[in-house]
Parts: sequence; structure tokens; C-alpha cells
Amino acid sequence: MSTPGTPSPSRLAVGGFAAFALSIPLAGAFHPDYSHVREGISALAATDSPAAPIMIAGFLALALGTVAAGVALWVRLPVGVADHHVVHQLASLAVFLVLVIAMFPSAHGLRRNGGPRAWPSRRGSSVSSACW
Repeated sequence: MSTPGTPSPSRLAVGGFAAFALSIPLAGAFHPDYSHVREGISALAATDSPAAPIMIAGFLALALGTVAAGVALWVRLPVGVADHHVVHQLASLAVFLVLVIAMFPSAHGLRRNGGPRAWPSRRGSSVSSACW
């Protein structure tokens, strides 16, 4: 698969994902006003953020890990429509389970903050009121 001394695609994938996961709390430590609960991780990569280089490197590591995971799956899986179909079904099952589980903390946060109808008055946005 890979020559001696070069990392395998699966190791690159794990390393990229781990580097991304570690870059989030590390970048948050360098940004004193950042809240992991209230703000998205993209705020850490903003150009005016003191943690921008760390978070941008984390995003690049995530991109490298995602490409490496694709290469690792391509190399390791046998060729055939049925095999790829099974992998697709298992991956989509995992994604949908995560989405269903994510609804519960989201509902708790909405309830605690007054729900989506309270957002336009707090944020001054008519976009959320148009959606709800």
C-alpha cells in the first residue's frame, strides 16, 4: 500500500481529524473572548482573531484527513457496487443518528433562550422570523 517511511492514508486521516479536534480548544485558549458554547468555530479562524493561524491549520488538517480517509476507503474496499452500497448505507446511518441525537440539545438550548421567535428581537434579524 505505502512505501516504508511514508504514512498510510488511514494514519493520515486519523492524524488530520485528531489535529482538527485539538486545534479547537487550543485556538479557543488563545482567544480570550471566545465562547465554545455561543460561537461557531469559524470565529476562531476570522482574520481579526488572535487564534486564526491555529484554526486555519486545523481546517487544513481536517481537509487533509478527509481526503486521506477517502483514499484509504478507496484502496481498502473491494471493487463492486454492492460493497460500496453497504458502506454508503452505514455512513448515512451514522450521520442520521448524529442528527437525531443533536436535536435534543438543540431543543434544550432553544427552550432556554426563548425559542426561535425571540431571536429577531435579540439579534435584529428578520431572516429567522421568515423561517419560523
